[in-house]
Amino acid sequence: MTSDNQIPIKFRNNRITIECIVYGINDYRSIDFILDTGATISDISEDVATGLGYDPSQPYSVQEFETAGGISELPTIIASKINISGTKFEDLEIV
Repeated sequence: MTSDNQIPIKFRNNRITIECIVYGINDYRSIDFILDTGATISDISEDVATGLGYDPSQPYSVQEFETAGGISELPTIIASKINISGTKFEDLEIV
């Protein structure tokens, strides 16, 4: 996917963030995501997922992730749409 859009970044709490609009089953929210160029998947809090209408106890899948604290199994959901400065991504798997 290509886009000519510029993505504004913010520097907050010693982290680079970008504003994204995440669409759920029955709502959407503007969320500041931490920009992690090495990440293979994005994550949101359980409270945000629930607020968007997702049920974390009914995940799309459960995946193993290796973190600094060891290996964790985490539930994933499929976000119906994420909008980043006008560029839209659909059906993205997030933790």
